Formats: sequence, C-alpha cells, structure tokens
Amino acid sequence: MAIQAAEERGIPRVALSGGVAYNRTIRETIRREVLAAGLEFVINHDYPLGDGCISFGQVVYGGSMEG
Repeated sequence: MAIQAAEERGIPRVALSGGVAYNRTIRETIRREVLAAGLEFVINHDYPLGDGCISFGQVVYGGSMEG
C-alpha cells in the first residue's frame, strides 16, 4: 500500500516505523519490495523503531501545523 501511495503521489521514498520495524524478517522484506519498486527505503536510526518514534513524529507534525 505504501509503495502504491508513493507512486501515485510522486513520492520518491517510503519510510518504515512502528513496532513491526523491530522484526528483522518483516523489515527486510519491506525494504526489498520498496527498493525493487525503484523507491528509496528509509528507517530511523536516531529514535526507537516502536511507538516512541511514532509519537515523536506526531509531535513534529503537530508542531508544524499552523493555527
């Protein structure tokens, strides 16, 4: 779904985060599929892969909103 959404929107990369990213087999399968589709695969190395990273992203996004 992420690959399709990126292609439809002209987004050149797909990022993986969340608890599932801790699972090496799932993570590597997703990475291979993204790269095979010609997209860049990114994963966070500075924050935890689980819910802590998602929470951080939500804060960054919320902070970027006007209003």
